[in-house]
Amino acid sequence: MIQVKRKERETAESLIRRFSRRVQQSGVLRQVRKQRFHVEEQSRDKRRAEALYKVKIRKEINRLKKLGKFDEDALREPDTTEDDENHAPGCSWRPHDTAMRAAAPG
Repeated sequence: MIQVKRKERETAESLIRRFSRRVQQSGVLRQVRKQRFHVEEQSRDKRRAEALYKVKIRKEINRLKKLGKFDEDALREPDTTEDDENHAPGCSWRPHDTAMRAAAPG
């Protein structure tokens, strides 16, 4: 931990400047910034399983598209900033539509 004691007749600005310089020289900020967004590497098995899952989903989507049963609008995220009554012009998505599609046979 870095500590800086105020010298006699030292201004607050010079104290802060001296503290900042000590922090820079210690390398603490560099380490923290390095660790901040560090993503732990996944295991080989987990990466492989994830890739296989994506391939499986892509195949299923392509199969449904060929059969004409795939609805791309169901996958799109709705705009949550607007109320149901005030939806954007030309936007036909409604929350109950997705449930109806899922419940509809065929």
